[in-house]
Amino acid sequence: MIGAGTIGLLCAAVAAQRGASPIVVVAKHPHQAELAERMGADLMIQLGKADPVKAMREACDGGPDAVIDCVAAGTSFSSALAAARRQGRVVVVGEATRPLLAALGPVIHRELEVTGSFCYGTTDGKPDFAWAIELIQDGKVDVERLVTHTLPLHRMEEAFGIAADKSSGAIKVIVRFAE
Repeated sequence: MIGAGTIGLLCAAVAAQRGASPIVVVAKHPHQAELAERMGADLMIQLGKADPVKAMREACDGGPDAVIDCVAAGTSFSSALAAARRQGRVVVVGEATRPLLAALGPVIHRELEVTGSFCYGTTDGKPDFAWAIELIQDGKVDVERLVTHTLPLHRMEEAFGIAADKSSGAIKVIVRFAE
C-alpha cells in the first residue's frame, strides 16, 4: 500500500484478512506507520527515512504482486509502477485531483497490469461493501482504531483544522452532535 490514510489502512486490514503476505505500507507520518502495524501490516516504510521502492522490492523478493496506490498524487503512481514485480498489478484507489505523471516504461517492460478501483466492485460475486461490513461485524477489522480525535459540535471548526493537518496525528476526526 502506498499511503496510510483511512483508505490505505483499511486496504492493509482487508489484505491481512484475505491472507496477503507480506503487507508493506508506505506512510508519510509516524502515527500512520504505527497504526498500519496494528491494522495488519508486516512492514511499515516512512517516507523520508527509506526509499519506498527499494524497500518494497526487497521485502517482496523482487517486488510485490500488487501495489495499491491510495494516494494518487505526487510520485505515488510512479513509485507503484517502479515497485511492482514483473507481471504484477498496480491498482489506483486514491482519487487523483491532478494528472498523474509517470513513465510507462515499467508498464511495458515488466508487463504490468494497471487498473483503477472505485468503491462499488465485487469479489467472488459479493459486493465489496458487503465484504467490508462483514469484516467489521465479525470484529476482524477494527475501524475504531482509525478514530484519532472526537470533538463536540461547538468545536467543529477546530475539528476540520485537525483533520486537514495530518501531522497532528489525525486519521479520522469525529464531530459529536450530542454529548
